[in-house]
Amino acid sequence: MITYRELINNAKKNIDKVNLEHRAAYEFLMDILNCDRAKLILIENDEVSDDVLDKFTDMLSQYIFDYKPIEYVLGYTYFCGNKIYVDENTLIPRHETEEVVEAAIEVINKHGYKNVLDLASGSGAISISVKNVLPSVDIVGSDISLGALKVAKRNANSVGVNVDYVESDILDHFINHNMKFDMIISNPPYVSFDYELPNEIIAHEPKIALYAKEDGMYFYRKILEDSSLVLNKGGSIVFEIGYDQGEKIQNLAKDILKNYTIEVRKDISNNDRIVIIEFNEDK
Repeated sequence: MITYRELINNAKKNIDKVNLEHRAAYEFLMDILNCDRAKLILIENDEVSDDVLDKFTDMLSQYIFDYKPIEYVLGYTYFCGNKIYVDENTLIPRHETEEVVEAAIEVINKHGYKNVLDLASGSGAISISVKNVLPSVDIVGSDISLGALKVAKRNANSVGVNVDYVESDILDHFINHNMKFDMIISNPPYVSFDYELPNEIIAHEPKIALYAKEDGMYFYRKILEDSSLVLNKGGSIVFEIGYDQGEKIQNLAKDILKNYTIEVRKDISNNDRIVIIEFNEDK
């Protein structure tokens, strides 16, 4: 038989061969045993049961040999304190996006906004997190992917918040139905087709939610061009952007918009990440 300490050490050696993260070994065991990291330390000299060993071996194999991200192997991640289910229909929410949520909540409170659109909502992490903090705000989430919308609805039900999710190609649904919002929040696809992503992202995360034409700026341009058709006067837009897109989004806004202010904020890693565009009342 093998102890938990030996199992983890062996897993780390195999993980090192493909230059992935040691945390996978701990995350998988904590999931299987429904315990925290401290409990693993307490039982490190205990023998591993055959059932646990089989489950762990299967999860580790998916991670090492299939390059399947930890969160897809588990089927969930945590975002803004909420357990968010994910599968290969949705991107895995990143910690940087939590800062986008914080910025959006700040702007909503500043202006007293009543209704918000989460555009390209994916797993629903952003809309659910905002709604969880501001339950009186009406929030609609949209995505072109029916698979993603199914995941988002599951997450909203699991967290216990009421968010309406609808299918839309960018803003088309809302323009066609003459729907207006105080704010648009969006973390759209923004990776240039020329950019090389890690194997585990390329192999499993949905390309439709990653890549964008025009050097990653296509969706920002489309949203800015049509924003006047769906935003109320004095409305705002909060974007997540790529680390090198701060200047590009400012130039794009300058070419398209009028009567606005724009702020580009850096994330905790000091990369450009959050864009806040606020329109004057006479927009």
